[in-house]
Amino acid sequence: MPRGSCLCGKLTYSYDNAVMKCICHCLTCRKLTGSTYATTLLVPEDSLKTSTNPPLVTDAVHEVGMKMQFHGCDSCPSTLYKTAAGFPNMKIVFAGTLDGNDDIATEGKPGGELWVKYRVPWLKPLEGCRQFEEFPTAN
Repeated sequence: MPRGSCLCGKLTYSYDNAVMKCICHCLTCRKLTGSTYATTLLVPEDSLKTSTNPPLVTDAVHEVGMKMQFHGCDSCPSTLYKTAAGFPNMKIVFAGTLDGNDDIATEGKPGGELWVKYRVPWLKPLEGCRQFEEFPTAN
């Protein structure tokens, strides 16, 4: 069972199964992660178990207008996962918060790259990955 946590360790999570691993190049993920893309895991809502410490929830709106919430630690700057109106009954876990390299490797290679129209030019498309200009389920 993969496990993850925030930087300070106050907030932890585990899950039973991930539906898909994706790389997202959207501008919202860039701002949230401070990187050129985010590696995310789509996890069924009922599969994700968090520690007894409730996550800090921040409301946001994606650049396409989709309502989102970011869930993170109230003691350190870590955001562990997000929820979004376009992905009902799913938690979108940031793979960088997994505790071990084995857990990231166990989830396998990403199955899709989202928002490739914003992929920086010096990154090549991930071979064998489905490529999407935006969200495949965008409303």
